[in-house]
Amino acid sequence: VVRLDGVASATNIESASWTSASTGTNSSYYVEMSPSPPVSAVLLASLPR
Repeated sequence: VVRLDGVASATNIESASWTSASTGTNSSYYVEMSPSPPVSAVLLASLPR
């Protein structure tokens, strides 16, 4: 169940990152809210600078 939860949260964060990427300001907020550090690191790396 924990693994399924992690996958589900990862997909939610990915979809949120797409919306935040268009805004640009909410990107850092989603990264802070992300439960897993690796996922946030990937989002930071994927976000354009």
